[in-house]
Amino acid sequence: MAVPDQLPRVKRGTGRPRTEEEREAGLLAFVLCAGHRDRASALVKESHGFEIPGKTIYNWSENHADQLERIRQEVAPKLKAQMAEMHQSLAAAAGEIEAKAIERLHQHLEANTINGKDLSAVMQRAAIATGIHGEKHLLYSGQPTSIVRRDFDEIKRELKAKGVILEGTAVEID
Repeated sequence: MAVPDQLPRVKRGTGRPRTEEEREAGLLAFVLCAGHRDRASALVKESHGFEIPGKTIYNWSENHADQLERIRQEVAPKLKAQMAEMHQSLAAAAGEIEAKAIERLHQHLEANTINGKDLSAVMQRAAIATGIHGEKHLLYSGQPTSIVRRDFDEIKRELKAKGVILEGTAVEID
């Protein structure tokens, strides 16, 4: 018996056809869940009351890339703002813990009753958390997270190497 070169394509899934509203909800959940299809499926069930398998949502993300990208563009600024706000709150909370730990450390130092290892560990962890969440807040709110210093002569050399010629004279301002 001869085997055909190409077997007929079998349609996967025996479920009912999905509506545009269901696909939109599934793709939105996929974006909100950072591409985790099973979390997206659970979110759709929780927020909309209907079930869409994670595999279906994943397939939609592959087969409806334009729609997925449109949703990402619509949702991204809102998500970014929420993340900035969350990290600002976390940085403030970690800063409060750090301040309390410093206060307690000071009290124990004066009373000479400190277990420095424990208290310094709390301070260290709170300081790290404050820094992380502070920087994430800057990142998500669109503020700079680093300072880049460049030498003007270096910039001129790079421009010259690219064929850009600067003409004119510079005047130093006091």
